[in-house]
Amino acid sequence: MIKSVKVGKIELVNLTPHEIVLFSKDGTVTTIFPSGRVLRIDEKIVKEKENDVKIVEKEFIPKEVSKFPKKENRYYIVSLPTLFFANRDDFIAPDTNFGAVRDQMGKIIGIKFFCKIKK
Repeated sequence: MIKSVKVGKIELVNLTPHEIVLFSKDGTVTTIFPSGRVLRIDEKIVKEKENDVKIVEKEFIPKEVSKFPKKENRYYIVSLPTLFFANRDDFIAPDTNFGAVRDQMGKIIGIKFFCKIKK
């Protein structure tokens, strides 16, 4: 059984190796700890070109995506690259751009929301 956190009616499963701190609109701060499983994508170099600068073309292959069953009101938190290539509507990523919460030094200390990929 993998660990998850409930936020209202939503179940969140963190498939990253990082703690995620969610600052909700109502002022609640929730720490979402890693579930114990990490979902990554494999990458393979398929083409290399080297002139003055080496440039490689990569292929990204999501692996083990099917091991995480879909369930109503459950979302899996993954990295942004995994989100792009996994092609699942129940996968979300921390929004560290518009949704970032930063300390006085500019370091990200949490997020206000997650993002999905528009299909």
